[in-house]
Amino acid sequence: MTFRACILNSVSKPSQATAEKFSLEEQNRDNYLSCQAHNWPVVEVITIIHSRDCLWLHEILRDCPPFAHLVSLIESGAIDLIVVRHYDRLWSNSSLQGQMSALCRQHKVQIFAILQPKEPIDPALLPRRPGLQGIMESLSGVLRDEEQNIRVARRAVGMEKRIIKGEHVWGPTTAYGFTRQDKALVVDESEWRWLEEMKRWVLEDGLGASGIEARLNRLGVPPPGAKRQSTPTRHGRWTRKTIKRILCNPLYAGITRWGNFSNDGQHRALFTAEEQARVLAVVSGPSARQGVYDDRLLSGLARCGYCGHAMSYCHSFGARYLRCSWHTNTRGAECQNNGHAAAAVHAYLLEAIYHASQDRDDWLAARRAQHDSAQIRERISAIEAQIREHQAAFARWSSAFEVGLIGLNELAAHRARILGGVEALKGERQTHTMRLDSESQALGAMEELSPGMEGLADQTVAEQRVVLVRLVERVDLVQGQPPAIHWR
Repeated sequence: MTFRACILNSVSKPSQATAEKFSLEEQNRDNYLSCQAHNWPVVEVITIIHSRDCLWLHEILRDCPPFAHLVSLIESGAIDLIVVRHYDRLWSNSSLQGQMSALCRQHKVQIFAILQPKEPIDPALLPRRPGLQGIMESLSGVLRDEEQNIRVARRAVGMEKRIIKGEHVWGPTTAYGFTRQDKALVVDESEWRWLEEMKRWVLEDGLGASGIEARLNRLGVPPPGAKRQSTPTRHGRWTRKTIKRILCNPLYAGITRWGNFSNDGQHRALFTAEEQARVLAVVSGPSARQGVYDDRLLSGLARCGYCGHAMSYCHSFGARYLRCSWHTNTRGAECQNNGHAAAAVHAYLLEAIYHASQDRDDWLAARRAQHDSAQIRERISAIEAQIREHQAAFARWSSAFEVGLIGLNELAAHRARILGGVEALKGERQTHTMRLDSESQALGAMEELSPGMEGLADQTVAEQRVVLVRLVERVDLVQGQPPAIHWR
């Protein structure tokens, strides 16, 4: 009988799929030769680069699309046979083996392992019980479980002995600030200097992770992994999570640790135990919020040009963005996805402020267009008319109370509502009144700040923010348009 075969080649991680390993290539070659020898037509070849050590089938279906595709072929009746080099290419434990075996039996799909071959039979003749084939499949899962348990136990013994000797426990990467040399950790001076800077910024300047993140990114310091991999961490930027992980790592206090085992290491320490405790207190305490404006120049000033709500800062793939807070807080139900790269908005704004300081006439013209005296006076008159209407309304409610049409509680409710409206209108009137004489104040602020404008782009964000809040009332952001600056 001719069986429609699906060839399955798999490894557990990308490093096993490299050209020098030849694992996938060998599996594919052997599986093809077996299909040719049996005259089985190959319907599809599936390659999986993912661990098959899952307890539940739905986990691997969710995380590994090629495996999900294999299951869809089984369930749709598109194949009769799965050809693998060994059963462990399909599963790595008895739990997944049981679920996959049951799925295959349900859809009359057989598994042919070329290293443990058992010839397939006509699907119509398959017994209801798994029989010898099921025993072989079950044993493969159980043996793989036991093999994994032995491997883990041996590794634990080896790691414990390394820790006792003070040696570093090797992982997929080396800790930031170090390189490997034989069995020792050797300091990488190009990275170690930034570790010392972080230590100084925390202990002397009181900066938390946010402030350190902003400084390192502003200085263009390569993050961990930038020299070791083609795609650096978080697209080449430091993150608060990375900084906290480094500062809280006992490795930098001279301790090697694995699981419950720890000992004094044989590598250079960045902190004493006391210093690291102080660092942890700063990073996790109230001072961790210091420096929060290091890269939040427009906090409280940026507004969504669509709905008028504040724009909030957020991370996306390691970069800082300004997004409409109303859209974010309502999970997309209100406004729209109004996002802008924070660095680009900051650069545009600083450039506009510098040009305003160089060309006062152009700046004053733009400012006067926003602070139209006639419109402001018209608005003040409208506000005063509204205040008089509120006062007249309260007088009518008072008269109704005096003649007994309403009670005291209802009068108090109307009074609170009307007075609240009047206070809001008075506040708006005061703001507009101040705008009528604000040009002289704006000119004075510009005159005072102009001497430092030449180096504005090179100042710290805290210094730039001082300039910004003196000159700018708000910045409206609309997708696809340059920021609209409203001058004070």
